[in-house]
Amino acid sequence: MKTDYLERDTPNFIFKGENAVMDHGLIIENELPVISTFPNIEEIQILGRSKMLTEWHGDYEPYDYPVSSVSIPYEHLEEVQRWLRGSGKLITHNDTSKYVEAMVNISGPTVYENEWGRLYSFDINFRCQPFKYKVAEQFIDLIADNNVVIDHGMETARPYFEIDSNGGDISIEIGDRKITILNTNYGLLKVDTESGVISQTTKKLFTKGYYPFVYPGTNTINLSGSFKSAKVKLRSVWL
Repeated sequence: MKTDYLERDTPNFIFKGENAVMDHGLIIENELPVISTFPNIEEIQILGRSKMLTEWHGDYEPYDYPVSSVSIPYEHLEEVQRWLRGSGKLITHNDTSKYVEAMVNISGPTVYENEWGRLYSFDINFRCQPFKYKVAEQFIDLIADNNVVIDHGMETARPYFEIDSNGGDISIEIGDRKITILNTNYGLLKVDTESGVISQTTKKLFTKGYYPFVYPGTNTINLSGSFKSAKVKLRSVWL
């Protein structure tokens, strides 16, 4: 992604890999906000008690991200309409190292106002998923037994592993959570703890245990079984 062309003092964003100013000539008059999600906390009222109780399951709410007072040259209208549809990764000029999954204007139509036949002015509203992720996260190589890694994120992350297996059982353990992939074959094994999918092209796999998480701070990943190489993306998250 062209994050090198995002300057901190110029309101701008990248959506679906395309730069608003460089690729489409958008003029963004207002500074873009920095918005964080909030926990999905349910308030519980109990008759006879003058106290509010709360319940939280560790989840967070999606949120709206407004980009207001935007203008485009008259001749760019159709290409911008095609671009600002659907969903993709959103990167803003004030945080170029992270992205959020976003969808454009799901609550209503976008109104493009004609300014004397030269410009169209409009507002954009992105509906964003709660967490932010690194734009260019690198794999971390793993060895057998204990691997100490540091998660610089703000919340529990769900890592992604790639393991070149020699066959047999492979176990991944972090803290009090451990999963064992049973009777793997030779070849690349992919473990996606976020989607709960484990794949190896040669066979259907069975598991026992629980998908491990990565927590903010220092973590020890214990990897056991027979394999040629292994690596992980922590997929750290920010609010």
